[in-house]
Amino acid sequence: MDPSHKKALLLLKAIIFLYHDFTEEEKGLLESAAIQLDAKQELSWAMDFINEDIYTAYERTRDFLKKTLQSEKESQKVSYLYDVWTATNQKGFITEMEALAMIKLARDWGVESEFIKTVRNK
Repeated sequence: MDPSHKKALLLLKAIIFLYHDFTEEEKGLLESAAIQLDAKQELSWAMDFINEDIYTAYERTRDFLKKTLQSEKESQKVSYLYDVWTATNQKGFITEMEALAMIKLARDWGVESEFIKTVRNK
């Protein structure tokens, strides 16, 4: 995975985890993901991106991801979202706000129905 896609995936996870403020468990999940991807710098970039203005972070993230993943295959976009869904579920639950945020991103990327099907089927 190239650095821009590592940034995108870690930013996606971070912005969803941020919905109810980062718990220690979520911080650990992000750090584990960064280690797995060999992407500590990309995680640092994602956190800086969010902390630049926390109040506009979600909308800025939507814009960034829409541009970054524009040429990505639909299946890969669904895979990124499902990876975040799975990571969020590791803490034992997914809140309505987190689920809706992921669905909104899926809609932005033109993969809403595919994402929902994937979540339902697994």
